[in-house]
Amino acid sequence: TDLAAWTKLRFDYWSSFVPGGAGEHVQSRFNLVDNARRLADAEAVHIWAATGVSEQLFIAFVVHLVKLVGGDPTRISLVECEMMNGSRIIGLGELNEGQMRAAPESKPMSDAVAQQYLNAWSVLTSPDPLLLASFAREHPEANRWLRLAMQLMTRRYPDRRNGLSYWDHALLGRVEKRGPEVSRIIGYTMTETFILGDLVGDWYL
Repeated sequence: TDLAAWTKLRFDYWSSFVPGGAGEHVQSRFNLVDNARRLADAEAVHIWAATGVSEQLFIAFVVHLVKLVGGDPTRISLVECEMMNGSRIIGLGELNEGQMRAAPESKPMSDAVAQQYLNAWSVLTSPDPLLLASFAREHPEANRWLRLAMQLMTRRYPDRRNGLSYWDHALLGRVEKRGPEVSRIIGYTMTETFILGDLVGDWYL
């Protein structure tokens, strides 16, 4: 509910990964949070997104921001880039200029769809992981990529049997075959799990 608090929380989180390095980050003037107030008066808000976890969470975040700053959710439209040449598009970064031009038409986001993404954001930021685990089951009408994203996010939590998350297992499971170099273990983990659509990245791993 507080953009300043959100920004600090996010900055501190990434700073914990890269001690001392976060201070070297140069903030883009197009940074979404810094421009959030503009969403309140925007004639139209077009969200471009693919099917991956981060892309679906981005949609939820933008819808939440529009509501937070007092914008009109009925002005939101969605450009859904799902498939290209028979293959699933996980992230917009996969597309070249020609493919971006060939993207589907922007479609107004219905109240029902906007509410599904708002519900998803509420669940994602809740301290109760059970809400996340049950999202797909309790929202069968939601976008299939959103439901999948929420299911995949539960893997961030530790397994109650051994305290390890899915990504801990993914890394350890490749030590013998892909190691001993850490960079190879991380690289192969990213490559071999790409198709799932949960692009956690090298810093996370």
